[in-house]
Amino acid sequence: MSRFIQFLEKNNVTLWGFDNQYEGTYSYYNLSKSIKNFLEENKIDFDNKFIEFIDVVRRKKFKARNHLTEKDINYLISTLDKLLNDKTVESNPIWKQIIESFKLASKNLIVFLL
Repeated sequence: MSRFIQFLEKNNVTLWGFDNQYEGTYSYYNLSKSIKNFLEENKIDFDNKFIEFIDVVRRKKFKARNHLTEKDINYLISTLDKLLNDKTVESNPIWKQIIESFKLASKNLIVFLL
């Protein structure tokens, strides 16, 4: 088995997560706003730092590692984990997949910090 496939399996990279780079125009302009709206509409706790970090990852992509510390990225991933355990998110397959994919993109930033 190739190292690439081992990496994908070890990090639970789905085809959706591997393929989705958040580079589309819609995501560029709407991702953080849409996540914030979803959380507010469903009365799910979050703080502005979380939305700011999402925005940095969305805008800067892999260069976000130059703008966020490892602690910041761990905070982002931890918050995404909490959201994935929220009953409202769990019951919404689209938002669950969006958050899982974004978490995966965020985890990849830590790999590139090493």
